Amino acid sequence: MCSEARKVRPSLSMRTTAMTALGSPSKKARSSPSSSAIRSRTAEEGRRSVQKRLSQMPSPRPKVRFRVPVFAIIRIFSCVRQWDSTHLGSFRPEDPSQSSIAARIFGEGQFLLQGVSSMPKHALEVLFVLCLFAVPPASAQDVEPRFTENNMLLRPQGYREWVFIGATLGMSYEPSAEKRQHPKFHNLYINPSSYREYRKTGRFPDRTIIAMEVLTAGSRESINQQGHFQDKSLGVEAAVKDTSRFEEGWAYFNFIDEDGSAKDSAEAYPKERCWSCHKEHAATDNVFTQFYPVLRRKP
Repeated sequence: MCSEARKVRPSLSMRTTAMTALGSPSKKARSSPSSSAIRSRTAEEGRRSVQKRLSQMPSPRPKVRFRVPVFAIIRIFSCVRQWDSTHLGSFRPEDPSQSSIAARIFGEGQFLLQGVSSMPKHALEVLFVLCLFAVPPASAQDVEPRFTENNMLLRPQGYREWVFIGATLGMSYEPSAEKRQHPKFHNLYINPSSYREYRKTGRFPDRTIIAMEVLTAGSRESINQQGHFQDKSLGVEAAVKDTSRFEEGWAYFNFIDEDGSAKDSAEAYPKERCWSCHKEHAATDNVFTQFYPVLRRKP
């Protein structure tokens, strides 16, 4: 037995050595983590890295819902409507289906109100300020006659932006061969507030001012072989209604000097020079409305 045991011991020692050589799992190997644990730890580190980056990013601005006051929207619509009635009143189509600018804007008001809340905050702030100080274009351009201390009328400014009444070519109150050979254009404009009042009542109110620009007539230039076109501006004349200042109500002024230069101010013509003729022949309140379709239309 003892001899057999001694024979067995070497065989066990040899077997242990062989197993170690073949790669039997060591104590260190048995204690190493599995691949699933490594993947879990890597994913956790990735999540922490993403969360850290997100925390360092600036937070998005909260959506601001800003509502424009109703009175501001109404202010805009009223401005557009007044501009429409001033500048398009004479040319508005009779067919109701052909709506004007103001009508189309009023019809789309609901769309505007729905879109206001989605506009950027800074744009809405600008819009709000404009609404508070908005004025109709006609009011911004409207003027009244201005006089000096000695009752001279100052030359009207910006009259080309007033309501255009109409134009004439070569009109004269008396026959003249020279005027027939060299006709002149007359473009007439009226201040917007007086035009609106005339359209409503058929009467020209006090402080009405009608500017008449005088222009030469060009011919045979470029491709034009006949007829005339407006060429050079010679200056402006004006008619003013002011019953508190003039006994006859109307007065007439010429801002074209004898040498052709423009005068800054002018005194009224004598009564027999212009007023008498206008009083006798003008169709409406000293104004030759018979020559201008814009004024001939009934209010």
